[in-house]
Amino acid sequence: MAKRTIYANRIIEAIRSGMGDVPIMEKYQISPGEFMEILRKLKRGDPTDSEKIEARLIELEKNLNPSEMRSMPRNYMVFQVTVEDTDDASVFGTVNDITESGFQVEGIQSNVDDAGRFVIRSEILAEDTEIVFEAVCRWTKPGAITEHDVAGFEITSISESSLGELRKLIRYLSLGERP
Repeated sequence: MAKRTIYANRIIEAIRSGMGDVPIMEKYQISPGEFMEILRKLKRGDPTDSEKIEARLIELEKNLNPSEMRSMPRNYMVFQVTVEDTDDASVFGTVNDITESGFQVEGIQSNVDDAGRFVIRSEILAEDTEIVFEAVCRWTKPGAITEHDVAGFEITSISESSLGELRKLIRYLSLGERP
């Protein structure tokens, strides 16, 4: 297995910009344990940010159950599912993973804290069924893994009927998070 390189200056930059722990872990695809170890190393190596880092470590250790970092497991899409902006159909992307509370999308350029109204349509859903919801961008990774931007969105508002359809989509079109 290839060893990943995580640059400390990028983690420090994310902390200084006010990014939360979970978005940092998602952005750099690291576990809570790995994140805490990175924070410990950063604390030892950078006295200027050691108070901020120490506060994060205390909070993580106090509140984080290492066996369950996410409130909901990721569901990786088996088939291509497209999400698009309801106001501009030219703004669309491919869902990489999704939960009832958020999704990772490839192909939508966004900035952290950008909000929008989105729709998912899929052949597996009943005809003319759409999943419509509002979401806020929590992190971005410009063209890092592929030539397309990748972003993580938190679903902030969804109707009961769309939530029911989202649950069907997750059940029929995805694989659950790997242990």
